[in-house]
Amino acid sequence: EAVRLLQFQLAPASVPAANLNSYTNYLLVRTAEQIGPQLGTWPGRGLRPIDLLTVYGFPAGKGSGVIAIVDAFHYPNLKADLDIFSQQFHVPILPVCPRNNPYGGGTCLNVVPQQSNARVNCGWNGEAALDLQWAHAIAPAATLIFIEAVSNSNSDLFSAVSAAVAEIKKAGNGQLSMSWGGQETPSEAQDFDTKFEDGVIYLASSGDVGGVVIFPAASPRVISVGGTSLLLQNGSLAAEYGWTGSGGGQSQYEPMPAYQRNVENMIGDKRNIPDIAADADPKSGVAMYVSTTSDVCDDHPSSDDWQPGWQVAGGTSLAAPVLAAMINGAGRHRTSVADELSAIYGNRKNPSRIRDITLMYFSAGGNMTKPGYDNVTGVGVPAGIDFDAAP
Repeated sequence: EAVRLLQFQLAPASVPAANLNSYTNYLLVRTAEQIGPQLGTWPGRGLRPIDLLTVYGFPAGKGSGVIAIVDAFHYPNLKADLDIFSQQFHVPILPVCPRNNPYGGGTCLNVVPQQSNARVNCGWNGEAALDLQWAHAIAPAATLIFIEAVSNSNSDLFSAVSAAVAEIKKAGNGQLSMSWGGQETPSEAQDFDTKFEDGVIYLASSGDVGGVVIFPAASPRVISVGGTSLLLQNGSLAAEYGWTGSGGGQSQYEPMPAYQRNVENMIGDKRNIPDIAADADPKSGVAMYVSTTSDVCDDHPSSDDWQPGWQVAGGTSLAAPVLAAMINGAGRHRTSVADELSAIYGNRKNPSRIRDITLMYFSAGGNMTKPGYDNVTGVGVPAGIDFDAAP
């Protein structure tokens, strides 16, 4: 059974966007065996990095430059948890970046806190663990930058986005993954779209409520990442189909960008999401490790919702950092989201680059997969390292 940690919450559109909160887009799987803390050795549940690399035909060991992750609140065990995950799955251990020259050479981890006494939140610690561990798993040769927002208010999160952009530009260029989102409002384009400056490739999860559009995934300056379900047999992909929780649809406020014009199956004349997808169904979820205990967390989750240690996780919060890492590992080094998405949309009819997802058992809030573009999986999923090569 999948347990939702932090429900996506709708708020009145009349509230200024800066005063709203954003929420995580991941789910944890609870099994009958998971009665107590899952510390120590990996219990063998959840997909491994090699599993997702194989599904998407992506080579191991790729990556260069930087990938930034923005999440809310303080994550005290970040480095130790990432090291345990890395050691378990034979991914290189990332040293801490030197303070005097964090991006001067060599792969490393740089944590940039926004406030030294920020609160600890178990739900957001799980989000950060999933984002960091799977970005690193897919692109282990990239430097990781983690920006802690003081809280999950939009004003704090987008302040952290600006800090992440500054860090990425110090390093040259890179990707920024945002696995959170909230209510679309009319003022977001004015308040926050300008935060997405050229020089960085931005990705955001499309959300875990089918048929719902959230921001920042709705921004035309962001790559919106939806979700799929995997059916594996003996470790091999038997089928991939649209996940019923994958958020998507037409934005109420954002204009349709040039890269979506004249694309089949678009709804209306405004921005459609998602653009592309990857595994998100918790039933085909991945392993992650987070050791934060509930007694130090201000959200005080119950033991039914939270146990420290190894977890099986899904949601579009997984798909976003995985796609960020694949773009990083593919090595095109683009500095414009429009250019990146023009290439991805241009490859949608090339099955050797993008695998179209047309199977689906139940709708995602009324959305169904279709041949070509759809509001569940976008153009489909990567089919190898050339998924974003020039068409």
